[in-house]
Amino acid sequence: MAALSEAANPKGATVTADVAFAGKSTVKVRYVLVYRDGKLIDEIWQVNPAAAY
Repeated sequence: MAALSEAANPKGATVTADVAFAGKSTVKVRYVLVYRDGKLIDEIWQVNPAAAY
């Protein structure tokens, strides 16, 4: 994992992670999780091949 950040307030939080999945090739991804009232409500995966990590 290259970077992890969290932004939170009393109602929820957003967690963002820049990750690289390695196998036959490496896939760089930005992963965003959105929580509200303690529950995961949204999840976004965005392939980011130009990332510098």
